Order: sequence, then C-alpha cells, then structure tokens
Amino acid sequence: MITIVGNGADVTNVMHVANGAAPFARTAAGCDNGAVTENSATYPTEWLPLPDVAERLDVSVGQVRKLIEDDVLVASRRDGVQKVPSVFLQGAEPLSSLRGTVTVLHDVGLSTDEAIDWLLNYEDALGNAPIESLLAGRKAEVRRVAAIL
Repeated sequence: MITIVGNGADVTNVMHVANGAAPFARTAAGCDNGAVTENSATYPTEWLPLPDVAERLDVSVGQVRKLIEDDVLVASRRDGVQKVPSVFLQGAEPLSSLRGTVTVLHDVGLSTDEAIDWLLNYEDALGNAPIESLLAGRKAEVRRVAAIL
C-alpha cells in the first residue's frame, strides 16, 4: 500500500511492506507532483501521541513532556497533536543517543522540527538516514556530520 502525505511543498510516498522489507519511503521536498529523487528518503516511523509514548515508557504524560523539555525525546505537532516518532524509542526507553544528537542539531541552529526532519531523512554524508546510523550505534559519525550543517 502506498500512502501520499503532503501539502504540495513536501510530498512523501510511504510504502508499507510486511516484515520490514522496505527500509525507506521516498520523499521529494519542494515537489508538488509526487516525483521522487533517487537520493531522498524518509525513514519509516509511526508517529505516537504523547499518551501512547507514556504507555510505552510506563510513565505519566507529564513525565513524557519533561523528557521532551529536556531533549531526551523530541516531538512535533502532527494533525494538531504533539507526537513522537516511534523510532526514537527503543523498547521502554528513549533512544540513548538522541539527546546529545539533538543538542548538536540545536547548537547549529536547527529548530526541533528541522532536527526531526534531518534525523529521519536521507543524508548524503552518511549514506542513509541519520536515525539509521544512530540505531546502528554510530552516534559519533552522526554528530560529526550534524556539527557541520
């Protein structure tokens, strides 16, 4: 199944494949016709509202808000509701390498939404989405690339 999400300024084709066969969805930023460039990709993730994040982490929604305030997690307003990409959670814990990486991204001037976009989208210097490198334990490499943005 292919779902098209976008407002004309940012069009994303998201392909859902059983058993995770497709590691990426293709994105064409600034394209209003759904065309896709070969080197653009968005890491697939489910967007979780804060109550769902709280349930996964077995904490209160207030504690999730504190994690967001402290940049342990990052959230973005989607469909009028603050949501966290599920890929930023590992089991019942926030991804440990996220906090420092978000700090570097904020230090170079990216907003939280821009930081989330950068983490989830293909980065030429890494050869994949930065979140994929973080999940593989390559946080130093990701932070080096982020520091020169």
